[in-house]
Amino acid sequence: MASAIVIVPFTVGLIRIRSLSLKEKTLLLLSFFALITESIALYLRSLHTNNLIYYHIYTTTEFCLLSIYFFLLISARIPRSMILAILLPFLILAYFDTPSVKLNTIDNLTTTFEGIAVIIYCIGYFYSLMLNPVFDRLLNAPSFWFVTSFLIYFSGTLFLFIFDTYMKQIPPATAHLLWGINSGLVILFNILFAVGFWKTKMK
Repeated sequence: MASAIVIVPFTVGLIRIRSLSLKEKTLLLLSFFALITESIALYLRSLHTNNLIYYHIYTTTEFCLLSIYFFLLISARIPRSMILAILLPFLILAYFDTPSVKLNTIDNLTTTFEGIAVIIYCIGYFYSLMLNPVFDRLLNAPSFWFVTSFLIYFSGTLFLFIFDTYMKQIPPATAHLLWGINSGLVILFNILFAVGFWKTKMK
């Protein structure tokens, strides 16, 4: 269910594609890439073949596209400069953190970096809205739903990735419960993401 639901925001995005701005089309591209990655991962899982290399690639691509989205979303000069300042170290880290010997493990370092950075992006965006409200009805703004989905998902999953190594040492039932919470966050994220695309009609 958690993996299959990625098709929902992509489908809604395609329905609304004529009303999408450039920054929203960036997220549609992200949604498409997520759908392809999950499809490949599920197929390889059914063959009992390691699929983590595709998640390594997805993490890097995801953060690049999210950085582009926030760069286009936020017009202030200083926050834009900060986005570029965060993106460059991430790309360097991603390059050096994915040697072939690590492609069979979850990439904790880059996922943790991504999670913290996206949370910073989201807080920065909401702070800018507090200082300069630009929407008469915030719930009708696509960006509100997109950024909310990012903030909830990355805040909720950050510690799961930070303590992934420790989780291998806890009872399986507890680990399944924690990863079940992750699946719930994935579902909520994709629902809110789909709402963001749907709201583009109301801009």
